[in-house]
Amino acid sequence: MKRILKISGIILVILINYSFVLKGQRSFQIKKLPFNTPVYAEYAPSFYKDGIVFCSNRKTEVLTVTTTQTGEYLLNLYWVKPRGKNKWEDAKLFSRELTSRLVAGPMTMDSTETTLFFTRTRNVIKRSEEGTTTENFFGIYLADFSEDTEWTNIRPWEHNPDSFHCGYPCLSDDGKVLFFSSNKPGGRGRYDIYTSELDDNGNWKEPENIGNIINTGGSEIYPFYHKSGRLYFASDGHQGRGRMDLFYSENVDGQWKEPVNLPSPFNTRYNDFALIINATLDTGYISSDRYGSDDIIRFFSGLPTFTDCERQQEDNFCYEIYETGSVDLDTTTLEYEWDLGDGTRVRGLSAYHCFDGPGTYIIKLNVIDTLTGDIYFEEANYRLPVERIEQPFITVIDTGIINEEIRMDGLQTNLKDFEIDGYYWDFGDGVRTSNSIVRHSYRRPGEYTIQLGVTSDQPTGESTLPGKKCITRNIVILRRRN
Repeated sequence: MKRILKISGIILVILINYSFVLKGQRSFQIKKLPFNTPVYAEYAPSFYKDGIVFCSNRKTEVLTVTTTQTGEYLLNLYWVKPRGKNKWEDAKLFSRELTSRLVAGPMTMDSTETTLFFTRTRNVIKRSEEGTTTENFFGIYLADFSEDTEWTNIRPWEHNPDSFHCGYPCLSDDGKVLFFSSNKPGGRGRYDIYTSELDDNGNWKEPENIGNIINTGGSEIYPFYHKSGRLYFASDGHQGRGRMDLFYSENVDGQWKEPVNLPSPFNTRYNDFALIINATLDTGYISSDRYGSDDIIRFFSGLPTFTDCERQQEDNFCYEIYETGSVDLDTTTLEYEWDLGDGTRVRGLSAYHCFDGPGTYIIKLNVIDTLTGDIYFEEANYRLPVERIEQPFITVIDTGIINEEIRMDGLQTNLKDFEIDGYYWDFGDGVRTSNSIVRHSYRRPGEYTIQLGVTSDQPTGESTLPGKKCITRNIVILRRRN
């Protein structure tokens, strides 16, 4: 793209190159939510409409039958939604249709919120020579939403195993893969994570164990699959900080990667489990007994957010300079020569030149006697300020390799009248952090959009608010060659 500047007879055609170059979890803060009770358990949240649905054994007006001799009430599903900043409405029973004398547990929904998968106790009748007995196991059940009757058509999932537990369902964002946990035979530990895929006829395929990279001799439960490709889950079999810890893994080329243990404040020495997180990976919920009983805790990024960021322009200090006010030279021994102020000289009515960097250059147009090489006379003399584009600026390589640390910095940011007090990064893979110079490694190949945001405590322009500027550029991450 060309931008033409005309200065007292000299036209400067500035050739600007607009070629767009296609774990900091400590930034999160937590807050225990006000609808938690000190006596009963609240856990396993799931996104629903503008709030969350969660499990609790708190007393309801629908059922008062206890499940144990200690007087604990049945588990049921409750719905609660926020009301203004840091306030929540009172939790209410999610659905009377789903409430029964059977325990109702963790749930998941499809993207339309019209099909529900939830955990429920089921009675299994066993017959032997000694007679007939009934045992309780939990399984996965489905329900459909109807405007008239709310949740209806309650039915067991087709792959609930006989005489074993199956629950903790989670649907992928496209609704084509169901993740769940079970203690059925063939697994590695007490509870393993399995997947089942939806075929073209709308039937669920035979479940498959997710494999020994994720499953251990302990329990892997509460899977949550994010559309970014991350599988979050809770485990007491992987090495962590507490009894039940939160982990995540990613599938690369059909292989799950070694799980990553989430740092503080997600994990503590207590039980931490049942994580869900929003689409932009900056707000979500976990369950934990760190405060004495199972409670739901909201986590959110403490870093500022940036929107409507432009793509980074690459600085190009190349100019094409024309002389529009030149006179006809009446002798063949005279010729125009440009002195470009950095030691470069170009003869002719125009000159194309790329400067090494920003600065102020004295541009001279001289008439030269070609026989002697002397300056016959000086026709023009101008100061040319060569400046970098005014923008935040990300310095990073264009291409990297998975699992290799990549250095990024924002020190080349050029913003006039903007005193930077903070640099904030979004690496495009769900990880955000802050600092002027950062290092990051990617666990999956692909193209990622890096965002750099900068802030200033001082108001900018006519605004009375602190300033915020941001930019993006892409990086391509490749597989390692064998």
